[in-house]
Formats: sequence, C-alpha cells, structure tokens
Amino acid sequence: MASGWHTTAIFMRLAVDAYLGKAAVLTSPGVDALRWLAPVRAGDVISGEAIVEGARRSVSKPDRGILTTGVRLWTQRKVEVLQMTTHAFVRVRPQH
Repeated sequence: MASGWHTTAIFMRLAVDAYLGKAAVLTSPGVDALRWLAPVRAGDVISGEAIVEGARRSVSKPDRGILTTGVRLWTQRKVEVLQMTTHAFVRVRPQH
C-alpha cells in the first residue's frame, strides 16, 4: 500500500499536470482537513477533482489573491482515497 503522503504526492503531480503548471501560483500557506480515507494499492489508477471553493484578493498584498480549492481523489473502483482543502497564493491582474 502507498502511504497517505504518497497519495498526497500523486495529487500534486496530477494538479501540476492539469492546471498548476500553467497558473501564476506563488506559494501555498498549507492545506486543511487532510483525510486519507482508504488505502491506495499497487495497480490502482487514481483520478480526482479540484473544485475552486473560494477566491479573494489579499488585503495586505494586492498583487496576489488567495485561492481555496476542495480536492478529492478516488480509485478506478470509485473508492474515495483522499479529501483535503488547499490554499494557494496566486498572482492577480492589476486593478484599474
């Protein structure tokens, strides 16, 4: 079985390939509510989704915003293996 951290690393690879690699992500202050719900086993195929739950401009640094995303991963058998909420600082367009 994969460790929970390995499963989380799989999410990061999927996220970078799907959308983070093209985004203006500056850094992340962390994750909330990280849960490993079921084991990931050798041969499992992992899929997932990341849904934007919130976006706001930073009060202290107006050149960036804070993006909150809900994440879920599951196996080919539709067994949910991971849930978490991520936060990222992203560069924003200047206000006019």
